[in-house]
Amino acid sequence: MELPPLLAGTKIEKETGFKSVTLRWSNERGKLGRYLIAGFLLVWLLVWSAGLLTAGASFFTGNEGPPLFMAVWLVLWLVGGSFVGFAFYQLVRPSQPSVVTLTEDAFTYETGRVAVNPFDYVHWRWRGRTQLDFWRKLRQQPQTYHYPRANCAPFVLDGTGDLQRLRFDVGAERVVIGETLSEPEREWLHAALEAWRTAS
Repeated sequence: MELPPLLAGTKIEKETGFKSVTLRWSNERGKLGRYLIAGFLLVWLLVWSAGLLTAGASFFTGNEGPPLFMAVWLVLWLVGGSFVGFAFYQLVRPSQPSVVTLTEDAFTYETGRVAVNPFDYVHWRWRGRTQLDFWRKLRQQPQTYHYPRANCAPFVLDGTGDLQRLRFDVGAERVVIGETLSEPEREWLHAALEAWRTAS
């Protein structure tokens, strides 16, 4: 099967097998920035935990403050630390590459997992997405979509720049592909998928 030649400097890797083509790309982005923030949060969590243990010891020995106030304070301290711990986990959780496999009969897309920075929420709002979109992205698990070529609807590329997206439909579900790719890479991927879909 003939696909367009890969772009120079692209992060998309192409592997040709027996009657199949595999396209793979990393979903890693902003690694240094994420790890710097994670390092700061780790130090913060250690100091926060030391404060929690000290206050907890004082509460159970009855040495400091009214019991009700200390109980409420400890609960709020624990909740705050849990949010920071969740943010730390999201920052250090590894990404997984996305993989597209094209055969004569079918298209398979393994979504992989994007390493999400919880502090990217500001950028999501700027790009017109909602808080619900952001938290859904945090909980997203890798999925696999298998699409028989005979039933394959067109792959659609719409928008430009940061708002550009490549998508396809599986029943009532709309699946976006190549979110971490650059605009030229998405355009190449769209051309490659359409060349495969329309090949005789």
